[in-house]
Amino acid sequence: FRGLGNYFRGLGHYFRGLGHYFRGLGYYFRGLGHFFRGLGHFLRGLGYYFRGLSNYFRGLGHYFRGLGHFFRGLGYYFRGLGYYFRGLGHYFRGLGNYFRGLGHYFRGLGHFFRGLGYYFRGLGSSGASVTISGASVTTSGASVTTSGASVTTSGASVTTSGAS
Repeated sequence: FRGLGNYFRGLGHYFRGLGHYFRGLGYYFRGLGHFFRGLGHFLRGLGYYFRGLSNYFRGLGHYFRGLGHFFRGLGYYFRGLGYYFRGLGHYFRGLGNYFRGLGHYFRGLGHFFRGLGYYFRGLGSSGASVTISGASVTTSGASVTTSGASVTTSGASVTTSGAS
């Protein structure tokens, strides 16, 4: 009976051990499930990480491209400003040339009237007497209007109303 008792006790230990074995097997597969679930989360997180990294570098590319466009636009701005000031320079140079030409015109006009004065002074000293009686003096080939008088000459003698 003691041997029979030991047999059944051993059988009990065997089945208890078998239970522990299957419980351990359950824990093993549950742990394996947790491991693969964690691996899935890890790989999903890694995917998000690389997607974020890709978006970061894409955004960085867009940033530097925008910066390039900004500096290109700034270059065009300063080039346009240069053209503006160059055009302004040409404008003021042209204005200066205009006033210089106007000065030459008035200087030439002064020389013309000075020459006309010398002409009449020479006419008076060449022995011919010019007398202005009245309002008009007429010269042959040119008409000169002085203050209210006109002179007419033909050759060397000047004829006015009554005196020569």
